[in-house]
Amino acid sequence: MPPVMSRAPLLRAALVAAVTALLLPLVLVLPGPATAAAPDPKDDHYWLPKRCVGKEPGRYVPDEPGPCFVTLPYRKTRPTVVLWGDSHAWQHLPALVPLARKKRVNLVLFMIGGCPPILISEKAKPRLAACETSNRMALRFVRKLDKQGRKFRVLLGAFWDGYYSVYKDVYVDRTADPSQWTKVQLRSARTFHKLTPKLITTLGREGIRVDLIGQATSVPADAPPCPQGYDPYQCSLPRSVALPREKQWKKFFRIMKRRLPKASKVVNNFTRTYCTRTRCSGFTDGVSTYFDPTHLSASRTRTFKKFFAPTFRFR
Repeated sequence: MPPVMSRAPLLRAALVAAVTALLLPLVLVLPGPATAAAPDPKDDHYWLPKRCVGKEPGRYVPDEPGPCFVTLPYRKTRPTVVLWGDSHAWQHLPALVPLARKKRVNLVLFMIGGCPPILISEKAKPRLAACETSNRMALRFVRKLDKQGRKFRVLLGAFWDGYYSVYKDVYVDRTADPSQWTKVQLRSARTFHKLTPKLITTLGREGIRVDLIGQATSVPADAPPCPQGYDPYQCSLPRSVALPREKQWKKFFRIMKRRLPKASKVVNNFTRTYCTRTRCSGFTDGVSTYFDPTHLSASRTRTFKKFFAPTFRFR
């Protein structure tokens, strides 16, 4: 894992915001004049179908384990992309769904907010928490596709730096009070640190192609004043702030990629659309980058299609 660095206040607020925003209906103020042409921030994200999230008003991501067949009809004769991870995987659906439909590829999602993709052994106890259950179901689904000789691949995404930073601050540096996080958040940080690399390694050993979604930008809790607006944050940030530990995470992805089949890829160039070498924009080309501090907007991720296109190419 990347070397230890300390940004506890930033990541504590970011991780809490990520989980809370995805498990409760969003209540955001309307954007200011600078974003008048953009979608209302509270709606500028992908809305999964009700069959995947239930009928509760305002809910747009699952809170129960199980597959979400994003594109229908699901046909066994078609190739399948399994999107596996947390909200940092889900946020890319505005780019992924059009690609799946154009290429006639099944797109199946396994996710729960604040739940990293981790390896759950078949030997684990039968009654698991929702996060662990979701991951075991995803692994079983992927292995079944493999056993059936189907054409498929996994697209894995997570709030990489968020989980790691909580683990580092609480269990390595011991600079943070664990009571500032919930038991679920602390468990997610611990399991991510231990079991996410094990999952990637295991899938690689089984010859399963896994494309890894690279680190996405986010807005720190102590972001500088932004006259253009905070909901969403419209100003630019230093790249090192929006993408903390970028070099270390790129190294991590290179190491993980070596454990996977040669065809596997790391999708991490999408930041080129709104970041320079030194800064990342909160609003550019008429598009807001975020819909909340820790998630990219649908308007932004919709522009990422070309970066994910190789994942949907099957021979």
